[in-house]
Amino acid sequence: MTGVFINYRNQDEPWAAGLIDVELCARFGKDNVFRASRSVEAGDFQPQILDRLHTSSALVAVIGSGWASVRGEGGRPRLEEPEDWVRREIEIALAEGIPIIPVLVNAQMPARSAIPESIGELTVQNHTRLHHRTLETDLERLARMIERLLPELGLRDVVGKDRRPPRTNRPSALLDPREKVVPFRDRGGDADTLTDRCRDVSDSPAILLTGPAGVGKTRLAVEVCRRLEAENWTVGFVPPGLPAETLRRVRKARGPALLVVDEAETRTTQIDAVLTAVLGRSPNLPRVAVLALARTPGDWFEEIQDVEWGGLLAPSVAQMELTAGDGATEYTWALRAYARELRMPVPELAERKTGFGTPLEAHEAALSDLLGTSGSADLLARERVYWNHLADLYELLDPHRARCAQVLAVGCLFGADDDAEAVHTLSLLPTFRGGEPNPESVQRYADWARGVYPGDKALNGTPSASLTRGIVVDALRRTPTLLDMLGEVSDRQAVRALGVLAGVLDHHPRLAPELVAALRAAPARLLPLCVVVAAATPLPDPFVAAMTEALDGLDDAPLAEVTASLPQRSVTLGTYALACEGLAWRRSSGEEAVRLGLRFAARAVAQSARLEEARSAAEVAVSALLGGVAAAEAYATLALVRDALGQSGEAIEAGERAVEAYRSEGNPGKAGLTTALHNQAVRTRVAGVVEKAHAYAREAVLLATALAEDDRRTYTSLLADTLDNLGAAAAQNGDLDEALIEAEKAVALRRELSARRPDAYVAALAGALNSLGVVRRLAGDRDGARRVLEEAVNLLGPWVKRHPERFADDLTTITRNRAALGDEPADSFEPGEPADPEKER
Repeated sequence: MTGVFINYRNQDEPWAAGLIDVELCARFGKDNVFRASRSVEAGDFQPQILDRLHTSSALVAVIGSGWASVRGEGGRPRLEEPEDWVRREIEIALAEGIPIIPVLVNAQMPARSAIPESIGELTVQNHTRLHHRTLETDLERLARMIERLLPELGLRDVVGKDRRPPRTNRPSALLDPREKVVPFRDRGGDADTLTDRCRDVSDSPAILLTGPAGVGKTRLAVEVCRRLEAENWTVGFVPPGLPAETLRRVRKARGPALLVVDEAETRTTQIDAVLTAVLGRSPNLPRVAVLALARTPGDWFEEIQDVEWGGLLAPSVAQMELTAGDGATEYTWALRAYARELRMPVPELAERKTGFGTPLEAHEAALSDLLGTSGSADLLARERVYWNHLADLYELLDPHRARCAQVLAVGCLFGADDDAEAVHTLSLLPTFRGGEPNPESVQRYADWARGVYPGDKALNGTPSASLTRGIVVDALRRTPTLLDMLGEVSDRQAVRALGVLAGVLDHHPRLAPELVAALRAAPARLLPLCVVVAAATPLPDPFVAAMTEALDGLDDAPLAEVTASLPQRSVTLGTYALACEGLAWRRSSGEEAVRLGLRFAARAVAQSARLEEARSAAEVAVSALLGGVAAAEAYATLALVRDALGQSGEAIEAGERAVEAYRSEGNPGKAGLTTALHNQAVRTRVAGVVEKAHAYAREAVLLATALAEDDRRTYTSLLADTLDNLGAAAAQNGDLDEALIEAEKAVALRRELSARRPDAYVAALAGALNSLGVVRRLAGDRDGARRVLEEAVNLLGPWVKRHPERFADDLTTITRNRAALGDEPADSFEPGEPADPEKER
């Protein structure tokens, strides 16, 4: 049996052992914690204590001020007696290599010379403290130490406890999903579906739950944990501080279990470790499922899909997307829950409240209305009262408002996984840089911040987006240089902070200059991290604008690193990527200028911007008399540019030259030939050369299929492009059976890609659905055509609002096709242009 053994003396601070027992039992379960006064059953106590000690995985030694001096009946210190149980238990633990965690209760560690030599090693063990003023924070720290030491116990979390009213009624506690103040409401059966997926041994052990911040991912995970724990599963949120080597021990852990990894996009190392352990488990062991929570899938998720863990193939990750649901109903639900919690009457509503983007926004509005406040500013004022109260309890050194604001802003922005990282991060604050910071004073501020906003980490933010914005904005207005820390913290902390700042900028655009200045201070490191953040941000335009502004004045060396970090596809980052590649191209020369010019030209075509510059870059590349694949790429890019400029004949001519050049290169040019054939099929089909287009399209599909079989991740998108176009070409050539088959295949692949990278592939999915709708209409399936065309309109609508210059024409085409299901003849349908210019790159 694994577990924690509590070693204590009845005559020395016995209350402390009792509190530790209660806390650890609540977190890890009574069966995993042994305290003699509670755990020993009737009969001889000695073998019970010894048996449990021998099978324990850690010993917590409670040491008060009288621990070494308590005397026995003869007046001799008990600790000097060989039969003293406190001494014997520690001796056994040291002899058997059982880790010991001393807990100093209002006391100092005894000198080694003051205790028996047989337990002298106790004095050099990593210890923690327990003080009556800071009980909550100190008990949390002890639990985190045990979680890091014993990962199997660390899989349990507060989600397994019965709901307790928050210790205070401050807004952040009421809004915390783990406090469960607002009862769970299963929108659309999401909890049932997710729970079933966790149980199903035939399903993937890895599940990705996505949705924007505040949509309810954490609350849903808490509910699923509650349901499974009732079935004797081990459940919990994996603490961010657990090292990868510790997590891999899950391979031999008892099950069944559900491990939840929040903010998964910033914790890929932990996900790798967990999946390594889960996939390496014996099939005879009970199921262990991994639930990752993230705002969106992205490059990090594609990389996980392609990793081989310990020689084992990656699982097929099941995916679920959580949507906001009915905000008005969520508001009413939360209003009643908060009224019950605060024992206040439910106010009469003059009208039905609507317009909430997420459940969290509805909850914040409900709490604000119930308390009679005017919004997040008044809620923040209530938080400050609690901050000041705790500052007195923790006896902080000089706790002026600017210093406290900086400390809490660090928790909201950067966070910290463990105490060492918390102290290091806070030491970087301007408020502590006036002189050499006192580590003990900084640690006290870290403890205070953890007391204000408890959580899995040593430094945490508030669960409320509006309160987070208020804390960060207040700190930045007082201390703009706070963002200088971005260049000094870890990449993981920087990504987290940039994600928070992206959300803040959408509401407070005047803070953009501070962010731009921070990005310019360390562009080679921070701008590539911004790329990761922007793709996961619901409303990223102000953030991307700041990224683009930060490019001004960039030196050549960091510019090269920044350019190398750009994604091949991204609607969100299109303008930034174009500016970056244009700058790199203009500053280069020789062969490098040709290469970067082609890259810029392809991006310009994708953005439908700066096309004359793109034409110049492509023509320079063609005139450079390049050979081999480079010449083929130059002609292929020139064809794309001429397409975009409406020069159909010239585009077909350049496309033919590209196909010929790729064919002459054989296998090295296979991928380029596939894309060139695909694009040439589109051009000739649009030009009405139907049979030739059909032949090009079939050849492109054959080549793309072979490429995807060898490298699915790299070439699935290209295969989807070619299938989509083959469906359109076959339909135009009168072969509707082939058209339906290929169009259905294209949609299936597009769905797969869009699930992984909405930012890159949602628009392409809408195009494939449009093509399928056209083919279904031509085949006489009007209902089937209507369904997919309506889906395409719904998918593309939000993107048109954000990028009308890119998608308005596409939406018009799809809308016209849907309208044509009424009285217009079949030949009025427009299959659109499924060509994918960026694939030429």
